[in-house]
Amino acid sequence: MWPDWFVLRCVYLLRHALPALIVGALVRPRGRRQAQAGAPRILVTRLDGIGDFVLMSPFLRELRRKYPDSRITLLVRENLVLFAKACPYVSNVMAMVPEPKKEAFSSYPKYLLAFARHMKNLVALADRSLLGEMDIAIQPRWDFDMHWATLITFLSGAPRRIGYSAKTSPLKAWCNFGHRHFFTDVLPPGIHQHEAERNLDVIRYLGGSVESAAPEVWLTVEDKLQADRFLDEHGLGRGSRIVAFGIGASELKRRWPFYDELIRLLTQRLEFTPLLLSGPGEEHMTRHIMTVCPTAVALERLPLRVVASVLSHCDLFVGNDSGPMHLASATGCPSVEISCHPVGGRLGHLNDPERFGPLGAPRLILRPKNFADGCKGGCEKKHPHCIAGITAEHVAAEVVRFVASIRPDSGGIPLTPACELRQV
Repeated sequence: MWPDWFVLRCVYLLRHALPALIVGALVRPRGRRQAQAGAPRILVTRLDGIGDFVLMSPFLRELRRKYPDSRITLLVRENLVLFAKACPYVSNVMAMVPEPKKEAFSSYPKYLLAFARHMKNLVALADRSLLGEMDIAIQPRWDFDMHWATLITFLSGAPRRIGYSAKTSPLKAWCNFGHRHFFTDVLPPGIHQHEAERNLDVIRYLGGSVESAAPEVWLTVEDKLQADRFLDEHGLGRGSRIVAFGIGASELKRRWPFYDELIRLLTQRLEFTPLLLSGPGEEHMTRHIMTVCPTAVALERLPLRVVASVLSHCDLFVGNDSGPMHLASATGCPSVEISCHPVGGRLGHLNDPERFGPLGAPRLILRPKNFADGCKGGCEKKHPHCIAGITAEHVAAEVVRFVASIRPDSGGIPLTPACELRQV
């Protein structure tokens, strides 16, 4: 039998690297032959999740400062188009052609057929849109690309295409093998740092300067009015103390399982209304907590910008490593992250809070003290595993201490933006 690590790398090579290389060899993009001087037309391709997009907001701000007169087009996933349209730093927002559903990948020939159809739609998108008119195309994701953002950067036909080397991580070396040939400018992996800084390294490479790495969320007047209506409907008007709990996450191993017990303990020590945030398919977790704590309010099925506006009214956010965590922090809401990455875990891991932790507000990061059975370097399970070693009693005690440190009226120390890493 082949070892699991070898099989996994072969799967990534066949599923992601090889199909992209075939398209790159067969398709000749019709783009500009020479970049426009002065105010180049710029394409930024970002096809990952909510949290990644929030962490890229400083990059968009500094890119606009570097190119104040350029037309900047942003290509994102469909679920982020409305959220991104409020960004004042881009000229145009486009939606990525939906990827084939995973159910279509029951065999490798079927997968290649689904991929071929997807690429046909992508080439058509490039031909009928502004993508073929770009002077510079930027793919700022540092780690592996599983959504064909690098290939789209190539298909844009821009004479200058900028992205990171495939040597940034072992996984990317296999998943995006040979993808460096899609770029004209290949950035080296660089030093270990927060993901927001890695995005900003692209600005520095382009000769720009960086004034701030603070993330942003852009809200319209209507977003704020909708948030006010939601708060009023649930009796959470001016003067209410609200603690938001981000109980969901895209990976099961990042979902801490003890929020019901935590809320019970905190309501004995603090006066507040719990606000529960969950995503599609996570509603059952909200319902369970509301049976234990009937005073809790569910925040569901609202547009992302309205969710962000509601979070800006909260006194505290407590939650998993997730998109809502980054939304809350970007609005200035003090945040407590419950991380699945144990103390002593591998630096630069996909769950490493020093790489993906919240920015923009006072924050506290709670991590498991030890690895659970079978894990090394990082949590390797597909269910709440290492994170389950963090008890509700420890989190409650740390949250109370953290609240005292950031609330002037509590007699605690003055508000400080310093990031704290604690093991529990």
